Amino acid sequence: MSWLQNVLSGESQIRTELEELAARGRDETLPSSERLQAMFELGAVVEAGTKLQEMIDQLEDELKEEEKPEYRWVNGARVKI
Repeated sequence: MSWLQNVLSGESQIRTELEELAARGRDETLPSSERLQAMFELGAVVEAGTKLQEMIDQLEDELKEEEKPEYRWVNGARVKI
């Protein structure tokens, strides 16, 4: 599940702020420059969150690799170290 799907599936302040930015972006009573700014901010937040999730996933993968046991051959037998 992507970062955005996780955020939107729960109740959080981040979700509330994203929804407010999206609403401002669709509000035709606002000047177009304000709507454009809201959509730019929304895109920047989603992009930053996605990059953060990618870094977290990468770290989790690295930790899983480190947790794998190491084996060596000792006196003709494979021994877990």
